[in-house]
Amino acid sequence: MPNETNDNSQSRAEFDAIVRKANAGDQQAILDLRGYLVAHPEIWHAVGDLVRHAEEALIRLIARENQLLAESLRRKGQELRDQLAGSHELPLERLVVERVVAAWFELQFASIKYPADHGKSVALARFICQYKESAQRRFDAAMKSLVLIREKLPLLRKAELRVVRPKRKIIVSLPARAV
Repeated sequence: MPNETNDNSQSRAEFDAIVRKANAGDQQAILDLRGYLVAHPEIWHAVGDLVRHAEEALIRLIARENQLLAESLRRKGQELRDQLAGSHELPLERLVVERVVAAWFELQFASIKYPADHGKSVALARFICQYKESAQRRFDAAMKSLVLIREKLPLLRKAELRVVRPKRKIIVSLPARAV
């Protein structure tokens, strides 16, 4: 067991060194980093998850130093995802659900940050109003997208998707409708 922990810390140190060298522009380190990411997709899945990064940023803004609130918000976000996720969700549906949850967090942040019109000037009050309205519009648009996807889901599931190379065109073949 002690060797396993030591191996993990050594691997982590080696990985951190590769990242530092790659960030400094070392071309061999960039190639090594790419190889490491191919071998460990869990790393790029976590690091490249921009929705989670945005969500975490909003959680930090809302919760500040309150860890109970931060953990509760993470759980609330996951609960929303679970409630909104379809039983056989497509990647497109999953993306829309993620957008709904992110927009929900942003809408909650706007409500908490600016609970009432407390602008010191007309310009600030206008900005606050526009910010809250735009957060609401983004949430509404995300929800509308989810509803639209759900309406079209049976048709999308039957669609034949294929990628044609080299131009990488996506061709959607829809089943003929019964007349």
